[in-house]
Amino acid sequence: MKLVKNRPFNRRVHVKIPAEDGEAYEEVSFLGRFEALTAEESAGFSMANHADRATFLSRVFVGFSGVLGDDDLPLPANAEGIARLIADPFVQSGLVKAYIEAMAGAARKN
Repeated sequence: MKLVKNRPFNRRVHVKIPAEDGEAYEEVSFLGRFEALTAEESAGFSMANHADRATFLSRVFVGFSGVLGDDDLPLPANAEGIARLIADPFVQSGLVKAYIEAMAGAARKN
């Protein structure tokens, strides 16, 4: 094993988007790239607070693939694309869940 400061990893991000009829959800997904924070670095964030979640995600969510923009072209995986995904409340929930599940899975395997 090589000990590195920020261990990047990829994780499938599942997003549930409410259907227009209000009765169902459409589940979509994309591949997210994350960097793991230490326990000390992540301790100050509250996942119940929208601003904290957004700040947290701006630290750990560093890239993506498989997302189309309004024009049906691939959304660039740059700072603007990352910010657009973090700003969407449905995507934000999926990002937090993907990161937490990845970290919990890593802890269970150790």
